[in-house]
Amino acid sequence: MREIKIKIKVEMLPYLYACRELNQFEFAEIIGVHQSYLSLVQAGQRPMTPQLEMKILQGIEKLKINSEELLHISLMVKLQKSRRGYH
Repeated sequence: MREIKIKIKVEMLPYLYACRELNQFEFAEIIGVHQSYLSLVQAGQRPMTPQLEMKILQGIEKLKINSEELLHISLMVKLQKSRRGYH
């Protein structure tokens, strides 16, 4: 299976930890950041830095989230965004 490169976006975070049945606190521990910081990033009150993105990518590796799962998560985020326009 070929490797799929997907840019990690803030909107993907809840799906990343949910796909392994983790909560935000557990995911934050795995990637090595405080849960409160991760919460602020998800709320748009802190930026997604290159350092945080690297930690998230390392967490994805630790959790063995494969490229197909990342593609599905990315598509779910796009679908969710497109549906917001209809409400």
